[in-house]
Amino acid sequence: MSVGPSLRAHLVRGVFGTLGLTVLTAGLTFVNGVLLARLLGAQNYGIYAAATGIVLLVTLPLALGFDRLIVRNVAASASAESWSLARGLIVRAVELVVPVTIGAIVIIGLAAVALQGSFAPGTVPVLLIALLTIPPTVLIIVRRALTLGLKRIVSSQLPENLVRPGMFTALLAIAYVTAGKLAATTAMALNLAAITVALVVGLYLLWRQAPRELRSAEPHFETRNWLREAAPFALAAAAQTLMTQVDVVLVGGLAGATPAGLYAVAARGAGLTLFGAAAVGTTLAPTAAQLWANNEHARLQRLVTRAARGAFLFALGVAIVMWLFGPQFLLLFGDEFVGANPTLAVLSFSSVIDCGFGIAGMMLFMTGYQALSFASIAVAVAVRIVVDIALIPPVGALGAAFGAVASIVVVNVMTTYFAARRLGIDSTPLGVLRVRSPAS
Repeated sequence: MSVGPSLRAHLVRGVFGTLGLTVLTAGLTFVNGVLLARLLGAQNYGIYAAATGIVLLVTLPLALGFDRLIVRNVAASASAESWSLARGLIVRAVELVVPVTIGAIVIIGLAAVALQGSFAPGTVPVLLIALLTIPPTVLIIVRRALTLGLKRIVSSQLPENLVRPGMFTALLAIAYVTAGKLAATTAMALNLAAITVALVVGLYLLWRQAPRELRSAEPHFETRNWLREAAPFALAAAAQTLMTQVDVVLVGGLAGATPAGLYAVAARGAGLTLFGAAAVGTTLAPTAAQLWANNEHARLQRLVTRAARGAFLFALGVAIVMWLFGPQFLLLFGDEFVGANPTLAVLSFSSVIDCGFGIAGMMLFMTGYQALSFASIAVAVAVRIVVDIALIPPVGALGAAFGAVASIVVVNVMTTYFAARRLGIDSTPLGVLRVRSPAS
């Protein structure tokens, strides 16, 4: 059985629409990075990046796992036209996420003030403003999950990937032209303004696009089941966020604000290699959940293989550019950032390894094996922290980059094994595993 033309057309539109939006987002994000680096300088940019990293450590986990659960369950509910369960899940998610988020930022803010002597000078005021970005960001995440579950692939990403960075670019550009320099607190306040605008736009789009059946359905609640299913998602999100953000926090704490700024710029450049993976992952996730639920395993294997190959080739192409022209790329941020080139090269290599293993983690999430994904990420986080603590003091930001390589190898070996063993799916670009009935 081949992939049906309607499904293929949907995926092609989703991938290329997402990729086009991702490229535009990359351009805006790149301009924002350049403007921030030039407006703040390496030291203040390091403070800004460290505060952002601390906030990002808690933002995604504060969705409590409901974001991925909403994508999976809303996609399945829409296919079965079971709108009451979908509406109940959305209502319960908001009722739980909002108060937990508010409580968390109050606790973190009080702790930051009490422990401000432990932070680099000037960090706490920036962090307090950054904490205010968490509630609107969490709501944007939940809204994106709902729209993605409804298979509004491109629309689901517009507020977060276009409106927010676009508004931030406009605000930073005005500041660059009128002032030339900014305090880190002012830059964070501009970021908060951009996120708030993105939330308003996202809620308006959701109101326009939500199906009438969903809006009018009487909510049905299965709170206990949802909490049980969301818990591994939340733990995995916490571990995944820790793995991606702990580096800049540890570099700032162990090596200082300037090395943290250099690492943040290198990570921003290396992150360009993952846009292809983000595009195919965002598009494939709800379809993967639907095909798995319908026991269409052979069809799912073909889609996974094609997605993994596309993500890997994109990552390799961008990484080659970074390896050849890294100093020129970093020079765009300012002369003081060229020293991050070795870190950029190693981080780009880690991204190629990541995409070379395929999309096993996403497959485990979308097929109900999120606990295995969490276990893999947790082990990788431990490896990353150990390597970072050992290598950052002697070699600075480059030590954190080596920690990234080690952790990415660990998490991908484990998730690839679990995907093959439990799902009967080869999640790598090779796609050579013979599809079999998944293990029980």
